[in-house]
Amino acid sequence: MSDTSGTTSISAAQLAAFRQSFQSDPKNRLAMNAITKNPVQTVALNRDIVAGTDHTFSHQLKTNEATSQNSSGRCWLFAGLNLFRVEVMKN
Repeated sequence: MSDTSGTTSISAAQLAAFRQSFQSDPKNRLAMNAITKNPVQTVALNRDIVAGTDHTFSHQLKTNEATSQNSSGRCWLFAGLNLFRVEVMKN
């Protein structure tokens, strides 16, 4: 069905047929339920890629003893600064 601007619209009958077709497939309902209850990034995650990722390290950094953050919640800050600390200690 075309309107006066030349664009095509979906009729109510087509929309009903699309809805019925979608709802008749259990996989579609499963996917819809999953995506409405979880972030799309979680649902779309490809487990084969995650499982196939090589988690070995090619470089090791020389480090000193860990510094205590004393449960301050700043572990990200300590981790980053400890990388600089090694270079400063060298110099």
